Amino acid sequence: MSINLNLLQNIECEYKFALNPAYAASFISEFCQKFNDVIALRYHTLPQDFISSFPLSSFLADPSKSEVASLANEYFDTKDDLLFAKYRSGLRLRRSSKASGVEQTLKCKGEESDGASHTHKELNVHVSHDLTVPDLSLFAADDLPAGMLELAQSHELLGKYKTDFVRQSITLTVPLFLTFEVAVDQGEIACTYEGKTHRSSICEVEFELKSVNPDYLNLVSDKVYDLDDLRLEFSALLNEVMLLVAGAPSAYLDAAHLFGLASHAPSPLVTSIQQEMQEQMASVAEAGAVLAQKEQAAAAPSSVEVVTAKAEALDHAAAHAAASNEHDDDESGEPLATSTDSPDGESALVGDIFHEPTAVNERAKRRFGLHPALRKEGGLIGVEPFSKLKRAVLLKTRYACDEAKQNDPQFMAQFKADLTPLRMLITAYVCTDKPSLLDFKQIVDCMAEVYCTAMGMANLFGTRENFENVRDALDLIISFAGHHRPTYISPQSHRRHRELCQDPDFNDLSMLTVSECSSMFIEINGQLWIDPFFHDLKRLLEEQVDLDAEQFKKLCRTSINNSFAIKSSEYAERIHYILKRQQILFVDEEVDSEVNKEQRMSERKLMALATQHHLKLMWNNI
Repeated sequence: MSINLNLLQNIECEYKFALNPAYAASFISEFCQKFNDVIALRYHTLPQDFISSFPLSSFLADPSKSEVASLANEYFDTKDDLLFAKYRSGLRLRRSSKASGVEQTLKCKGEESDGASHTHKELNVHVSHDLTVPDLSLFAADDLPAGMLELAQSHELLGKYKTDFVRQSITLTVPLFLTFEVAVDQGEIACTYEGKTHRSSICEVEFELKSVNPDYLNLVSDKVYDLDDLRLEFSALLNEVMLLVAGAPSAYLDAAHLFGLASHAPSPLVTSIQQEMQEQMASVAEAGAVLAQKEQAAAAPSSVEVVTAKAEALDHAAAHAAASNEHDDDESGEPLATSTDSPDGESALVGDIFHEPTAVNERAKRRFGLHPALRKEGGLIGVEPFSKLKRAVLLKTRYACDEAKQNDPQFMAQFKADLTPLRMLITAYVCTDKPSLLDFKQIVDCMAEVYCTAMGMANLFGTRENFENVRDALDLIISFAGHHRPTYISPQSHRRHRELCQDPDFNDLSMLTVSECSSMFIEINGQLWIDPFFHDLKRLLEEQVDLDAEQFKKLCRTSINNSFAIKSSEYAERIHYILKRQQILFVDEEVDSEVNKEQRMSERKLMALATQHHLKLMWNNI
């Protein structure tokens, strides 16, 4: 197996979402409840020897065991912020109410951004004494970026920013998979400049990958090649649980294909659940009763006995369905419909689900029916692409200046996403006779950066100009996604593709190149998750001249957009994955040497196997 078992060494991998303050107190409790539902289903698909050794009860989450700590954080830099400017790094001292001493942390900016995903190098060291100024010599010299130690030793390090917050956290373990932490942070960012302190509230949830079960990596050696593959598996778990927290019915849950331990086809267990849901939704009255029961059940805490009994009952139903073989798999890979259509073609229950019957919601009803996002208002406001440090730096830059700069359009432009580079890239792409995969990847990378910057600025500053910036960015993204020219596949790419496909282990790599997988993935997901939010935002900007931050955040967490934060983040990560793998497998130049040719082919095959597996899951989960 090629994967490095220490792939998380000095690496922080987390997903960060802005959270509705009114929802923060109950988030961990609801997440744990739905997490238990997910792993109860997953547990009964695991190898029998594992089940015999590790009872389900040992993995079920108990929100009463969550911990609460007050964290006082101070970020240090030189007078001119050279650490942040040159290395995009944050040097932090943290004091916790739960432990003595001080934790010193250095976080380095990652190579790419996928919205909610924050993956970067992180160094930590704990000292028992009261450290007042960071000491970079406490880290191993080889772990530091080149020249950073010398820079810190030749400049005075000053306390520049503070982020003080209360963290409620719990560590959860998925059987035969991984361990991760859920943390809800509430507090504030404060930066002081020339006697003035500028503040911004913190209310967010972080999901941090802590460790991976080595046995899992051995079981999926042909499906997980590196950290990129592992991130997809981790985010699939998070997204599934969060959709259920948002109100998705259990028919949307397919734990068997989330973690790579089963084939990509729907399992008998899931098919039986889908069939059961169809039968339950035979009439409007029955559907209403079922939904009421689900809401009542969701309000009650799940005990170990209840979750185990539910899983055993579903397992029995799956065995019965498999024995009778009376159901057909949905070849599209999508969940079976769970709504009953009224004579006009819309769900008869939609009127009870939508609180605001606007024209936009009417369009969404026709498109999505009983989509999981339409169940209730959710707690997630959106992805949080900015770290706490970056938000602090932006606050200081904007507010710690004289009035003349505040009125300077050129100065204020840095607090919005610059759309000019994206427009230039799109224009060049359109004017090129044979746009390459690299051209396409550059545009997608730029789109992700523009979107993340626009949303981050809107969350932080909350002005109408920021909301219009989000609208204009989405307009560009949607226009390109639906109308761009196909990329040109070079003879070299075709040759590499043929070489790999000669191996009998590959049966569907064509979806990576020949069938324009990335283009289709962008267009379909754009229509599902980006387009509805764009039109709702556009309408709101037209109707509300004085649109404020709270109205924008409410838009992000209601109606179809309750799942917008979840699915748009998942979509951004997956399209980056596809394009990155295309680049490595079919475009990047190689050294023409026969010495390492066999090793290169072996490594490429391992990567291609994992890529093929995840591509199938992506398409099945649309």
